[in-house]
Amino acid sequence: MKINRSILTILTFCLLINSCVNSKIISTLNSGNVVEKSYSVDIPYKIKNGLIIIEAELKGNKYNFLLDTGAPTVISHHLFNKLGLKFEGKQNVSDFNSDTTALNFTLIDNINIAGVNFQNIGASVYDLEEDHFKCLNIEGIIGANLMKSTIWDFNFPENIITIKDKMTFGKESLKDVYRTKFFVGYDKTPSIISKINGNKVLNTIIDLGYNGGVNISNRVYEKLTDIKSIQAKGIHNVGIYGQEIHETINFARVDEFSIGDMNLKNQTVTFNDLSGNVIGFDFFKNTHIILNWFDKEMLIDKSLNLDKTKSLKSFGYTLNFKNNNLYISAIYDGSDASKKGLQIGDKIIMINDVNYENMSSENWCDFIMNDNIKDVTEEDIIVSRNGIRNTYRLIKKILL
Repeated sequence: MKINRSILTILTFCLLINSCVNSKIISTLNSGNVVEKSYSVDIPYKIKNGLIIIEAELKGNKYNFLLDTGAPTVISHHLFNKLGLKFEGKQNVSDFNSDTTALNFTLIDNINIAGVNFQNIGASVYDLEEDHFKCLNIEGIIGANLMKSTIWDFNFPENIITIKDKMTFGKESLKDVYRTKFFVGYDKTPSIISKINGNKVLNTIIDLGYNGGVNISNRVYEKLTDIKSIQAKGIHNVGIYGQEIHETINFARVDEFSIGDMNLKNQTVTFNDLSGNVIGFDFFKNTHIILNWFDKEMLIDKSLNLDKTKSLKSFGYTLNFKNNNLYISAIYDGSDASKKGLQIGDKIIMINDVNYENMSSENWCDFIMNDNIKDVTEEDIIVSRNGIRNTYRLIKKILL
């Protein structure tokens, strides 16, 4: 179950376009430095729903934050008020429906992460309680504009994240690495040039705040020929004001996906129109990477196997939580859900004898965080459509 991160997609999209950002916001996001001159510290972290959660200290109290290389720093309204911060400026941002809202920005005088102090960090102020992020129980997001002030070493196989001031390898495992230069936007998110079957994909964001894998624009998909793919049509995103956004997502098996001199064969890639070009945590979760903002370089350990084909296995539908109920939001072509006749908008009554009517927001959070049906291969599902209940038996199948 993917967490919806629409507000961050909107914010990052806006900040990457220079005509969209006023100089005050640029100055706010470009501020910040590290107090310590020499350091190398490990950061404890947890993985929740494929997302990295770390602890940070502000004014003597510790709070949970999402660690996100694909967005600028964010602080909740609750914490903004508790810390007595002031607004430094605002920026109008638009979503994919051209609806606009004003996003406020602030300066945080100090954020302490594992004993390393980051000063004068620009952040947007957002009500995380109104988004699916509330399920993560976080007070904000540690974003790229903070991370730019140091080197971040993500050794996921060893469950270690290290921040350090010098480019040292520590263990010998990263002497043989792939090296890729990255670019940064106004919000300091790192982006690279990737390739799919030889086609260049500009502005591919290294986005550890996205729990998926490789997600690329449909414009690239339209250039590809002779590839195996399936479609999922339905509601995959929401706008600023919570309105549903319909789109078509293409899942494809590509011959080659390349980052710098790293060429991976027979890879599964997601293509859509709204999320931009990103490489998420699911792609990197079994490897060791370093993001060096000083030299604008990403290093990937060659000794760990990323060249492993991932199958797309599914019952063939996705779910959306609305008005205390679960609804089918998208259907995959060729899936058992499609063949059996489930439809977008069907309300879920029961799955495998568990009733999902009148869910509380707490129940919904428990549902997506624990993903209790992830390992289930067959399910009996009861849905309501136009007041009539129907029962289906679905089998999880490899679709791609």
